[in-house]
Amino acid sequence: MVYECIGKMAETPYYLESACINIFSLEELAYFLYENALMVDASIMKKELCVFIDEELGLYDLSVELMQLVNNDGRLVDFVSTILKYMDYCTAQELEALISNMSDNDNTGNLCRRKSRGDVLLNGRKYVGAIREYEMALSFAEQEEVEKYELQALYNNLGVAYARLFYFDKSAECFEKSCEIAYSKEAAMNYLACLRLSMNREEYIERIKQENADVRLVNEQEKRIDDSVQRLGGRIDYARFKRAMECRHKGELAEYNAEIDKILGNIKEEYRKHIEHEYI
Repeated sequence: MVYECIGKMAETPYYLESACINIFSLEELAYFLYENALMVDASIMKKELCVFIDEELGLYDLSVELMQLVNNDGRLVDFVSTILKYMDYCTAQELEALISNMSDNDNTGNLCRRKSRGDVLLNGRKYVGAIREYEMALSFAEQEEVEKYELQALYNNLGVAYARLFYFDKSAECFEKSCEIAYSKEAAMNYLACLRLSMNREEYIERIKQENADVRLVNEQEKRIDDSVQRLGGRIDYARFKRAMECRHKGELAEYNAEIDKILGNIKEEYRKHIEHEYI
């Protein structure tokens, strides 16, 4: 389906804190609201958003409607439906279903709601935001009745988010807890991988001996690591790293430092993309 563009494209985007994303147009806002109904809450009803819609998007009449809802403590479903109706984003039946889902969301436990937000952020590679939501979800674990599989998935996803930011020690703890709740081979393999990446080889060997780790899993994990190293051979950064090491062995320190600086620059740039507007 193709939607007619309504309003201007913002020169300065609106930062949607709950999703850790920048919004440049009404179409982007409508898409987010429609596709992520479970993670939308009253925090989106801010005067700043209304001002953004007026001044950046040039939609004064919509801004006034939304500002009235904010000032009068209006309902979240009315705020969302006003935006979607304004641009005719979905059919009447689809909007009715969305409103129904949002109403059901009001009765959804905080753990489930926070986990759903964390999952959206994790899939969007907003790892710090995902960690924040997962940690908040865990804070409700003792207050709500939670199924084992939900808690297991929560720890598993939290482990993935930490690993993506290279916090391998914290990631290992999460995968270990996931396995304690309900054993999963994949979580066990991830646990071993994070131990391997957070320790030197001697420490790792001593640790798996102490834990009497399954030898088959350890060997399989080592094979996975070897396979990953082989796949890295075709990557530009890996090839550059090999050149750098060759320069070092030849005593060409200026060339070595230049190659290493380029590699680190690429890694830093990629890392910044994942934590933009976010803080641990």
